[in-house]
Amino acid sequence: RAGSPAAGPHGRALAALEGAAPMLLPAQHRHLRRWFDEGATALGAVWRRRLLAGRVRECHGDLHLANAVDLDGQAVAFDAIDFDPALRWIDVAEDAAFAAMDFAARGRPDYCWRFLNAWMDATGEQEAAGVLRYALAYRALVRAQAEYMRGGRCAQARAYAAAALAWSRPALPRLVIMHGLPGTGKTFESQRLLERQGALRVRSDVERKRLFGLGALESSQARGMDIYAGNATARTYGRLLELARGILSAGFTAVIDAAFLMRHERDAARQLARECGVPFEILPCEAPEAVLRRRLAGRVNDASEANAAVLVRLASAMQALEPDERDAVRVHSQSLSTRSLTT
Repeated sequence: RAGSPAAGPHGRALAALEGAAPMLLPAQHRHLRRWFDEGATALGAVWRRRLLAGRVRECHGDLHLANAVDLDGQAVAFDAIDFDPALRWIDVAEDAAFAAMDFAARGRPDYCWRFLNAWMDATGEQEAAGVLRYALAYRALVRAQAEYMRGGRCAQARAYAAAALAWSRPALPRLVIMHGLPGTGKTFESQRLLERQGALRVRSDVERKRLFGLGALESSQARGMDIYAGNATARTYGRLLELARGILSAGFTAVIDAAFLMRHERDAARQLARECGVPFEILPCEAPEAVLRRRLAGRVNDASEANAAVLVRLASAMQALEPDERDAVRVHSQSLSTRSLTT
C-alpha cells in the first residue's frame, strides 16, 4: 500500500520540491534536485530493508507542530492525513522528522535535537540517520509549499525553504566520546552538548540493554541476567561504534555516551573518526568520590544499573587519559569538571 520503497520518499521529495520552487533560486532548486536524486540512489536499499522490517507503517503523515497540542500534559497529534494512503503509509522516521524539522524551523533547535534523541533512545532508530536527514529536508519543503499556497505568507515559506537547504548542506560532523566513571555527569553533559550544538547520541546503558532484549528502564538483575559478563562490554562498544558510523555518514555529529575507561576503547573511537574523516573529541567528566556515591544511591528511573560496588571496581580498572590524549584539553566553564579534547 505504501508503493515502491525507493520511489515513495523520492517521489514525495520531488513533488514537494516542485511545489516550493517559487521560494528557491534556480541554483538552489538544482542543488536540491541533485541532492534528492543522489540520496535516493544511496538510500534505496535502506528504504527496502526498512519496508521489509516493518518500519513503513500507517503513520500520521502530517506531523508538524500545528497538528499537535499539549492536552493535560500529554502531546497529542490530530488532523492526520486520511485522504491518501500513500501519504500516511510512510517510514516512521519521516513522521518523526516532520516534528523535529518544525521545532528547528520555528527557532527551537534544542527541542529538535531533544526530540530526535529521545525518539531514538526509545526506538533504537539510530540506524535511520540517513533516512532521517533526507526526510528532514523534504518535510521542510512540504511546509514551504503549504505556506506559499496559503498566500501572503512568503516569509514563513522562505524560512522553510531555507531550512531544507540547511539540512541538505550539513557542516562537517564530529565524533564526540564521553569519558568518566558512573555518576560523573556524562549523560547530563552529552545532553547539553546535543541540544546546544546539534548531534545524535548513542548511550551505552541503553544499547547494552537493547542487545539483551531489555528496555532502557528494565532491571537486568530482576530478570536474572548478567549483562556485564563475558564479552558483553566489547559487544556493546562494537555496537556503539557501528551506530556512530552510520550517524556520521549521514552528516550528523555523533556523541557516544559511554565510560570509555580503557585506552583501547578510546583508540577504537579515534580510529573510527579517522576512517570517517571527521574531527575527534573526548569530553571527560569528573567529580569527587563522595559526590559519585551520593548520585548513584539517589538514582531512580535511570538506564544505568551502576552502584557503589560497580564504582569501586571500575575506578580500580580505569585507565586515565594519557599525555597524547590530553594535548588539547580545554577546561569547561560549567559546574562539573568537564573538558574537551580535539584532534
